[in-house]
Amino acid sequence: MQHPALQLAELGYRVFPLTPGQKTPLVNAWVEHASTDETQVAFWLEQYPTANWAIATDGLIVIDIDPGAEHWPDNEAHARDLMATPVIALTPRGGKHYYFRQPAGANMRNTQNGQLAEHVDTRANGGYVAAAPSIVNGKAYKWAAGEIDTRPEDLPIVPAWVVNQLSQSQRRQNTTVGNGDGTIPDGQRNGALTRLAGAMRRVGATEADILAAIAHANETRCQPPLEQKEIETIAHSVASYPPEDVTAYLTSLDIDDIAFEGKTPDDPGPLPADLLHVPGFVADVVAHNLAGAHKAQPVLAMAAALSLLATLTGRKITDTQGTRTNLYCIGVAGTSTGKQRAREVTKDILYSSGLEKMIGPESIGSAQGLVGAVEAQPAILFQLDEIGRYLKTMGDAKEAFLYNIISVMMRLFTDSASIFRSDAVVDPKRIKTIHNPHACIYGTTTPDALYNSLTIDSLQDGFLSRVLVFEGDENAAKRWINKPTLPKTLTDQARAWSDFSPGGNLSSVNPQPLVVESTPMARRIMYSFDTTAQDEQRRLGPPLGDLWPRAVEKANKLALLYACSENAQAPVVTDAAATWAVEVVTHLTKRLAFLASRWVSENRLERSIKRIERLIETSGPGGIPKEHLTDATQWCNKRERDEFLQTLIEAGRVRLQTVPTRGRPRTMFTHRRWLAAGEATEATAV
Repeated sequence: MQHPALQLAELGYRVFPLTPGQKTPLVNAWVEHASTDETQVAFWLEQYPTANWAIATDGLIVIDIDPGAEHWPDNEAHARDLMATPVIALTPRGGKHYYFRQPAGANMRNTQNGQLAEHVDTRANGGYVAAAPSIVNGKAYKWAAGEIDTRPEDLPIVPAWVVNQLSQSQRRQNTTVGNGDGTIPDGQRNGALTRLAGAMRRVGATEADILAAIAHANETRCQPPLEQKEIETIAHSVASYPPEDVTAYLTSLDIDDIAFEGKTPDDPGPLPADLLHVPGFVADVVAHNLAGAHKAQPVLAMAAALSLLATLTGRKITDTQGTRTNLYCIGVAGTSTGKQRAREVTKDILYSSGLEKMIGPESIGSAQGLVGAVEAQPAILFQLDEIGRYLKTMGDAKEAFLYNIISVMMRLFTDSASIFRSDAVVDPKRIKTIHNPHACIYGTTTPDALYNSLTIDSLQDGFLSRVLVFEGDENAAKRWINKPTLPKTLTDQARAWSDFSPGGNLSSVNPQPLVVESTPMARRIMYSFDTTAQDEQRRLGPPLGDLWPRAVEKANKLALLYACSENAQAPVVTDAAATWAVEVVTHLTKRLAFLASRWVSENRLERSIKRIERLIETSGPGGIPKEHLTDATQWCNKRERDEFLQTLIEAGRVRLQTVPTRGRPRTMFTHRRWLAAGEATEATAV
């Protein structure tokens, strides 16, 4: 017998799973993911066999009458209108759900108790209702008619008197700010409340007056409201400026689009050690790297080994979705921490295997030079040192010849399974055509150089979403070693990949790559990860969410490389390969989003606050004395510095404490990263 959720999807109702025994969604961003796709629903049924189920009510309006409103509506004609719908559900608490269509062009929203009547709610756009046979508190939802066979488009339109009553109620509640419906949405709250505070300060309002006004606006208009500490920070910051200066202050903030409001991601920390092992060729390259490293960098060793294998398998391997193995990797570590070892090992393997043609230039002077190198050797590895400074230069539109390199890199990445055509030039003969370009990048840089190069544009232009950033160990210990001889097994494997020609003698002209199959579970893992990546993109929103669109593509690439490393003769994307790839990409993307949230700013205020926070954090567990912090922040005046510090203290990111000494007590600032677990943060005035 077909599951009720599949029946609903087949009729055209968008459904999604709920927590067993509850009405809490099991799917993040359920508004977007609720589906009529029977394949998706079947996947959820397999993943959550005991789940309750919900119907998303976009385009519908469900009138939810709870116990206590049994005699509503008291108008007999209105009561008959409700009974006209063929779809009525009986709820576990003894209430009823009446299903209707919204009028054409309507945008009806959810309403709460009281807007139609006491104990009566509605669910419409942005809402959902639990559906039969979901069970809550041991009792099930049921269809009044025993089953449902009416499609959504065949439901009657909601009675006009319901629309009129809801419209009148909404007009009474609305005010004229925000979206035009009285609300201030997520992403505009900080700016709207700061502008309101500024308008009040211009006419001499006190901090108390400002706080009272914006607190009321926050509670009644912001969806969802900001936390009280944020409201107090806005009031305090604006009120600290003289009325005649507040306009210049607000202009300097550029508050129309505050970056990352309420969306700062958590720090996942270093890449877990259990993700640093890829069996076969990659493990062998890593072992050789570490055996000869004066400072062992296992994360960078794996990143470079993956980049090497990505190059060797170029234009030879694909999966059933057409994924190619080209990678863009960046290894990050401080000066003199041994990050050059990985590049040296890669070059040694390729040269010793007679494959030096695969080693691209170690610097790129122009987009035309980049295209020319790939045209001459379509499967090529660019090992670029100090790529962080390089990216910053290339991100400068004033340097047009460098600026275009990023654009070409993105197109080469995307066109690896198709045909790349270079930009138009005066001489048509100079336009390059490359079949299946397979450019790989392994760049190295220091943390400050890379993260200082990050901008809002670089997060949103698509380049960083194509990149995997691997962080090395800043505290790698120096050791004395004897440089080992390059194992013959590594050069043999490299040559074997070079000799592999799945397309025959014409493979260099018209590549016909080997199609690597995936196990059914591996496919399900990737399918589930696609949902997760979309959830993260929507949850964070731009610009941080823009790091997620290519997460699944990168995971597919890594899974292919895992398969080729593990079994070069008969590669298969196994469950283990898919799991490892998803975990690596998830971790690296979350880590990059966290780092971007700490470094990238959209306005002077945010940039200054983050700069001071980094100074305090990098001072270590002992903190930084106030006088040293003052010396290091001469780029701002005393009033600004105190404002920035007060904001960090009130946000709980920095602790201010007084430390007794033999002389005068010393004022110290310590970042929350270094506070002992469970220790409360003191919100002391600067």
